[in-house]
Order: sequence, then structure tokens, then C-alpha cells
Amino acid sequence: MFRKMLKKSQQGFTLIELMIVIAIIGILAAIAVPQFMAYKTRASNAKALAQVNLLKTAEASLQSDISCFGITPGAAATLTAAAGTNGTGTIVGGSQPAASASGAGLMISGTNATSGAVGGVGYELATNTIVQASTEGSNNASYLGVSFNNNGDTAYAVDSDSDATIYSAKNATWRGTGTTVGYGSAFPSITIPTPTVNTDNLTGTSAGGAPTANWIAM
Repeated sequence: MFRKMLKKSQQGFTLIELMIVIAIIGILAAIAVPQFMAYKTRASNAKALAQVNLLKTAEASLQSDISCFGITPGAAATLTAAAGTNGTGTIVGGSQPAASASGAGLMISGTNATSGAVGGVGYELATNTIVQASTEGSNNASYLGVSFNNNGDTAYAVDSDSDATIYSAKNATWRGTGTTVGYGSAFPSITIPTPTVNTDNLTGTSAGGAPTANWIAM
């Protein structure tokens, strides 16, 4: 009797049992993998949204300090070495530390055309995220900022002439097509308008999104 029980316990699964287990695993994977990818995309988009809100805060701080806005400059520097910059900002990819008085890093910097005051505000950039802040020109009286996480599918933007509103644009083909290494990085094929004073440059403006082409107020 003991030998019979031992022999039975040593038997493996039948082919049908293995096929049933494999089928169940396949079903679970078919459900779980898309959900995981969707969650990863949402998390990446959330990082990009947080980044554009941080940009808005940094611009407001600079405007409070020297009464003008600023751009993302072309190189890391300390706040004490902030450059007098304006116009089209450099596209920067993360991760980048925020500049401080003693440590070089990313900042939002600009020059007040009237007073000549130069200022900078430290701005930290998250991994895989791309950002750019630009002003309308020499007066730095208006800015437009854009952020995108390379693992996401949605870009976010803010215009100082309507900074209570964050705009977004979505395109699944953007995922993984940006460059996220340092100063001189590149966005995917996102259409970014040039800022102008007293004009919301995002409303009704093409972003290259799909299926909705334009920037949309959130």
C-alpha cells in the first residue's frame, strides 16, 4: 500500500493539466501587461505634468525677483553666475540638479531689459523628462514652457499670458522618440509655438497631437 501511494505521489501533471495552466497564465498576462503599460504611461505623464508646474513656479519666482521671466539656458551654472539670457531656451533632458549659489545645475534665468538686473532660479529636472522655457525676446515679458516625459505619451505646456491654465497634447507615437541626455536634448515631433506678449499662444494652436491635433486646456 505504501509503495502504491509513493508511486502515485511521484506522478507529474498530465498534458491537459499543463495546457490548462499555460492557458490561464496566458489569459492573466494578456490582462495584466496592457494594464501595467497603461499605468507606466500614466505615471510618466504625471511626472511631466509636475515638471511644467515646477517650471511655472520657478518663472513666477524669477518674475517676483527681477520683474521679468527667463529661459532654460544652454549650460549648467551656479546661481551667482546666472547669464543674462532671453529668447528661445535650450531644450534640456533629465536628470538635472537644481542650480544653487555654490552648485552648478539647471535654472530659469533672464535679464530685465529696463533695469539690467540678471537673475536665476534653480530648477530640478527629473529622469527621462525633457523641458524648455522660452521668452518672447529681449524684454522677457512673456514666457512659454513645455515638458514631456519620454516614457509617456502626453506633453504639457504653460503660457504666462494664461498661466492659470495648463495645456496638454497627446500622441502615442511620441513615446520613446525624444532625447533625454543633458543640454541640447530634443523633443519628439511636438509643435511648440513662439511666445508673444499679451497673447495666449496655446489656445487653438497645433501641437502635432493625434487624434486631437491642438493643444487642449486641461
